[in-house]
Amino acid sequence: MKIAQIHAERAQSLLDGWEATHECDDEPILTEDILAPLLRQTMTLDLDALLEPPPLYPRSSHSNSQSVAGVVDKAAVLNALDEMAADHLDEDPGLVAHAEDISVWPRAIAEYFNSRQVQNLPMVELVQNVQYPAPQQPESGSQLVKTWMALLLGGFRLEQQEFYNADSIEVWY
Repeated sequence: MKIAQIHAERAQSLLDGWEATHECDDEPILTEDILAPLLRQTMTLDLDALLEPPPLYPRSSHSNSQSVAGVVDKAAVLNALDEMAADHLDEDPGLVAHAEDISVWPRAIAEYFNSRQVQNLPMVELVQNVQYPAPQQPESGSQLVKTWMALLLGGFRLEQQEFYNADSIEVWY
């Protein structure tokens, strides 16, 4: 035990001696003020000299003789709008907005699945073959939009086998 203590004291005295010979009290203290001109906080890169200026397109001083644009009297425009509104007074916006009962679209798809007695079908087949009830107003929208809306509203499961191939979308009932 005494030998270990002697070795520990000897090692400590050697370390203290080494630190005393290599320790300098006259080292400068580096503050932010001293280091500020030496450190780079941000960097910007100006590429303006490398870019071409956009081409200048001179404005034509002569008018285009084929143009139909011109100054229109405000009163004439308001009169034209009033006439257009008067033509459509008999139409109820609520009837136009609710002309099609979209709640029957998912049922039409479900009936098609039941008639085929399958669990899944390609979406392309549904778009081409499902017959939706006729709307009360003239039909608007495409068969693809109707089918897509019906699938989303009806809770059908969709799976796409290939990302860029719309024909690979499978619909599960």
